[in-house]
Amino acid sequence: MRKRSDGKYNVPLLINDRIDVHLAVGSAGIHIGQSDTPLPLARKLVGSDAIIGHSVSSAEEAQFAVDNGADYVGIGPVWSTNSKDVTHKKILGCDGVGAILEVLAGTGVEAVAIGASALLF
Repeated sequence: MRKRSDGKYNVPLLINDRIDVHLAVGSAGIHIGQSDTPLPLARKLVGSDAIIGHSVSSAEEAQFAVDNGADYVGIGPVWSTNSKDVTHKKILGCDGVGAILEVLAGTGVEAVAIGASALLF
C-alpha cells in the first residue's frame, strides 16, 4: 500500500467519496463505495501515488478491486450494525469475509472490516 502521510501526526488523510475534495486539498487518498465513481476512473483521476480504498461485499467485487488498482478494501457488512442501513445487503459473517480474504491473499491489497458490532460478554 502507498504510505503517504499528512500533518504533524504522520497519519494519512483519506477523503470518503469525494475525489474533488481530495484533489483540492491534496490528501493522501480516497475511499469509494460501489455506487461512487468507478474504481478505474477514480485511479485515473487521483493518479498512481494516491491511496484508494474500495468497499466490497463479495469475492467478485474484491477481485475487481485487485484488478483495478485499489490499495485496500473495506469489507462489509460483516455483521448487522446500527451505524448504517444494511437491511438490503447480505451480512457476510466469517465465511463471507474468508472468501474475500482468499481473493486478496498474496495480492498486496490490504483489508479492513466494516460493520463491527459491540461485543457482548
